[in-house]
Amino acid sequence: MMNKLKSGQKEKVRQFMQFTNSNERAAITCLTNCNWNVEMACDHFFQNANYFMSMEKTADTHKIDALFRVYANHASDDVGPGRIGPNGMLQFLNDLRVDPTSRMALILAWKLKAETQCEFSEDEFRDGLMTMKVDSIEKLQAKLPSLNEEVAKDIKSFRDLYAYAFNFGRSCSQRTLPIEVALAYWDMLFDERYVLYPHFKSFLDEKKQKGISKDQWNLVLDFMTTVKPDLSNYDSEGAWPVLLDEYVEYAKANPIRNHQ
Repeated sequence: MMNKLKSGQKEKVRQFMQFTNSNERAAITCLTNCNWNVEMACDHFFQNANYFMSMEKTADTHKIDALFRVYANHASDDVGPGRIGPNGMLQFLNDLRVDPTSRMALILAWKLKAETQCEFSEDEFRDGLMTMKVDSIEKLQAKLPSLNEEVAKDIKSFRDLYAYAFNFGRSCSQRTLPIEVALAYWDMLFDERYVLYPHFKSFLDEKKQKGISKDQWNLVLDFMTTVKPDLSNYDSEGAWPVLLDEYVEYAKANPIRNHQ
């Protein structure tokens, strides 16, 4: 349906889907009925939301498979047949207008349950898009704001993403997450969410920490979510890892106010 539209109409479909969190069929129907006026089409959609949201609730597997083939088996990738590799992944993210180093890129990998960084298998790609009920770049692009909002507002989703990041970020042979990878993911995930994080990051830098274990990774999140910025409720007798005990001692000697 989208391939028959002019470029300006495709952009209006994308805008409509992003504004209304609806699907391509509803977007084209509303825009056509409203002479391609996005504002009028959005008003029309919300006045008849139940009807339009019932349209095309499932994704088309044939479209998903065709989309996968656009990015799979890139000539510069050496990941085996039937996979999207680093170069195909970069093209995929560019088409979505997603920064490869952003949290959104990590959220996409999580939603597709990718097991390997910078790669998607055909099953991961198909199952992930089917679960999200999208079968085109435009639909997936329109879905992105709601995925980001889900992680921002739903603590269970955020914890699931956080747990996923540890396994995703390390190779099969590694028991710990290299510190540079851990910091990159913490920067993505915490992103001004926790007051103590910048100070904790300085501590890790001064300590010359080499890696983060799974236990440390999990408990850092618990620490950030439960301990007050002044550390007054930190229980040194609790089941915290030594790393966090050491951070608290560091924070007492280097208060956050001095750090700032």
